[in-house]
Amino acid sequence: MPRPPVIVSNEYPYHIWARSNNKEWFDLPAEECHQIFMGQLKKTQDIYKWKPHLLLTMGNHFHLIAETPLSNISSAMRYFMTESSRKIRNRSLRTNHVFGGRYRSSLITEELYYYSLHKYILRNPVEAKICERVELYPNSSWFEAGKFEETMRGFAKPWSYGLPLDNSEQYLAWLNEAPPDQVSKGVRKGLRKMRFTFPKTGEGRRIVNWAEDVEPYLKRRVAEK
Repeated sequence: MPRPPVIVSNEYPYHIWARSNNKEWFDLPAEECHQIFMGQLKKTQDIYKWKPHLLLTMGNHFHLIAETPLSNISSAMRYFMTESSRKIRNRSLRTNHVFGGRYRSSLITEELYYYSLHKYILRNPVEAKICERVELYPNSSWFEAGKFEETMRGFAKPWSYGLPLDNSEQYLAWLNEAPPDQVSKGVRKGLRKMRFTFPKTGEGRRIVNWAEDVEPYLKRRVAEK
């Protein structure tokens, strides 16, 4: 059955990810792949006028959050993955496919969804037992930017609704606090959909109050302002 068409939007950001061929490790170390992805994302930003928010590279996949003001996710991702694949093949002397297929995307249309996904992405290395805390993992734009310095190396500021995601103690504590299991499962299920949303029961209710992990953090930040 063919994949459904990608939802095209110039208003909301996407969560985008792609995995290596056959789910094997990339033929280059994650840190080297990350530098290639960062370089190609900057070129994609220049050519296609993207607004990337976050890029994190793991050993066999990457996660990306980006806005597409020109509604050009398909053409821009084709360029990004083609050029990234070419550079990885050239550097590793690989002749086969680098990626196991097309990218997958999920449109993020609600504020709390954004926060949940931001935390989910940054906690990937922690959940994989690669590091103990999110700020110790180097292969992300978040780490490279000096934890949200003013320029973010050209990256867009997070979709923050006046509540900046920064490197404050409160923010780091929240990131390093594992969310409830049901929230984590809800995020993974929501990412299977073209428009991100948490799953519902047969009665139409949400399986879990998915915001229970995000709302306390936002309320604390509001109180601090």
